[in-house]
Amino acid sequence: MLGVIKKSLLFVVLYLIITLPRRIISFSQKSGIDWSVSTIIFTILVLFICIFLCLRLTRNYRTKLDFTTLKPSEVFRAITFGFLGNFILQAIVLLFFNTSVITDNQVDINKLTNNIPFVLTFLLAIVVGPIGEELLLRGFLATQLLKINLFTSFTLTTILFSFGHFPTSLYEFLRYFVLGTILYLIFYRSKRLEYSIAAHMFINLIALLPIISAKFF
Repeated sequence: MLGVIKKSLLFVVLYLIITLPRRIISFSQKSGIDWSVSTIIFTILVLFICIFLCLRLTRNYRTKLDFTTLKPSEVFRAITFGFLGNFILQAIVLLFFNTSVITDNQVDINKLTNNIPFVLTFLLAIVVGPIGEELLLRGFLATQLLKINLFTSFTLTTILFSFGHFPTSLYEFLRYFVLGTILYLIFYRSKRLEYSIAAHMFINLIALLPIISAKFF
């Protein structure tokens, strides 16, 4: 019982740490903070401290991360499966809803660019978000719930992944549920968190490309 309570409290702490950077960015957008060099550097430090804390707090509950041992062919396969699988399933969901073809992930990333330096948008969308979410949901929670059974592990972590992006409609919930499903399958099949992190980063990078193109080209 004490073990369950300890892990539950750890989950809450990890959630607060992982969502802290987004809350800081959201506060800055609403308050109109002047992004000086020192403010940018301070925010970047906070982002990396959050990742460091997540890595440290989950180290006893997950497999060790080691990106140096990844096989390029497996990375390519995970990224390809993640992108194409997500694209196809998202298209199927889209068939049942009369809505925009712009993904909610795209909308969220677009919002991140409002009144903040691009470097912070990039770090939050490509580095902090994917690593933090994968550590919390697949690395920590899914691994613990697999001790119960696969169905419980998949269902709870994928639902939490979807709700963690604050959907405002069934359509939005299903879009994130699809993405969570793809990332879970990559994690479960490979038994390594690094591959789901890589796929998550790539999917967010694709969503960021229009912004990069508009800003630099």
